[in-house]
Amino acid sequence: MYIDGLAVATTTAMTLHASDVGATSNNYLGRSQFNSAASGDPLFNGSLDDFRVYKRALSQQEIAGLFAIR
Repeated sequence: MYIDGLAVATTTAMTLHASDVGATSNNYLGRSQFNSAASGDPLFNGSLDDFRVYKRALSQQEIAGLFAIR
């Protein structure tokens, strides 16, 4: 996981790929799939500056390069 171009967490245990999930609906950013008064899941209270999806993991150099072009 990167925050502002800096690595803050890593794992080698991740084996799930987005394509493994299959077709989905209600694909929200900042909102729970179970968003209802009864669920107690709060909405994201902030803003997203950039959001991208890739078919592969990016290298640390690629992440740094993306952050540098802002």
